[in-house]
Amino acid sequence: MKRRKLFKTNNTGAMADVAFLLLIFFMVVTTFNKDYKLAMTLPRHTENLAAAPISKDRIISISLNATNELMIENNITVTDPTSDIFMGLKPILNRDQKPVIVIKMHPDTDYQAYIEVLAHIKQAKETLRLYLSQHLLQKKYRDLDINDKQAIENRLQMTISEQEMKIS
Repeated sequence: MKRRKLFKTNNTGAMADVAFLLLIFFMVVTTFNKDYKLAMTLPRHTENLAAAPISKDRIISISLNATNELMIENNITVTDPTSDIFMGLKPILNRDQKPVIVIKMHPDTDYQAYIEVLAHIKQAKETLRLYLSQHLLQKKYRDLDINDKQAIENRLQMTISEQEMKIS
């Protein structure tokens, strides 16, 4: 008697079903990190820029070096950059001038350090909002009407300029 060879085949249809179920499972349970977004309003584009000189008493200089150390007005800031920025902006706003913040960065500065500086500026602006409402109107900011809030916001307008440090 001659023996017959039996060929064994595997049903691959069930394997494809399991693969798709695993794919769907991992797509559902995986969470993606949300990107941190920083909202900034950019100025309108103009063809002719007037190069009007800016007086030095309106400028606050913030520097970040290669090791991400923060200097505000040539003073190294370690403890509370927000209050140092607030103290630099306060006299400018008391003179009813529009401040200009110049951020100078070393090319090796970490992006995260730059984002933190922008966050400190935003916090200082919030503190100034509360200060101006108390100082000028003797009211809490949340108790102001829309016209008073708009007056405070107009006074808080500032320019932020970014520069790369020259390395020699």
